[in-house]
Amino acid sequence: MTADLNQRSLERVPVLVENVVATTSDMKSGTLFWSDMKVKQIAKLEKGGQPEVVLTGSHYLLHPHSLSIFEDNVYWTDCQLNRVFSAHKFRGDSETVVSHLVSQPLSIHVHHPVLQGPVCSIERGEDREEEKREHKKEEGGQHNKGRRREEKKKERLK
Repeated sequence: MTADLNQRSLERVPVLVENVVATTSDMKSGTLFWSDMKVKQIAKLEKGGQPEVVLTGSHYLLHPHSLSIFEDNVYWTDCQLNRVFSAHKFRGDSETVVSHLVSQPLSIHVHHPVLQGPVCSIERGEDREEEKREHKKEEGGQHNKGRRREEKKKERLK
């Protein structure tokens, strides 16, 4: 099943799976990925398309457990091999061992500034006086509102 978040609709597509363990989606392309431990493969379903196998029969797919997408790669953990791998997310080539020093990798998440929301420069430690003043105004305004509420409560109790 794929979801069109802009149109708020669902598209049902029959997919034959044996033992799906992990799913992830590429929101840019509208593609859903999943790993199937029983048939040892990673597959995808592009918006409006049919299911396709990305990677199968690889010695890197003994027990694919968790998936994540970033740029042109799909990353997965393998609990039996105790490693993190990557491959091209559409062609399945360029298989790479990303890390082999992981004990029982159960989950993988990609953290990158491109994927994160905007961060104000104060949190990044930059010194911008105008933003600092705005930040202080916001904090002070909220603090004063709370103080005013407490004062009103006290007046009511009298």
